[in-house]
Amino acid sequence: MARSPSVKVLRDLDVALSRISAMEASATNEEQRGVASVLRTIAEAQAHSVREIEHTKKAIDLLTQMLFDKKSL
Repeated sequence: MARSPSVKVLRDLDVALSRISAMEASATNEEQRGVASVLRTIAEAQAHSVREIEHTKKAIDLLTQMLFDKKSL
């Protein structure tokens, strides 16, 4: 079964977050920790956006189904 693109993106972002955590743990100065923090914020925001888009798609599908169910009455 083919996975949806959003599942792949979320998996890739999870991998990226793991790598960012490793980078943050091995940071030797404040600049490296700052870069890791920025990358973490970007990756988390991207994951949130993907989840919100999926939620919106489900809502649109439900509304469309309800619309067609009303028309058939």
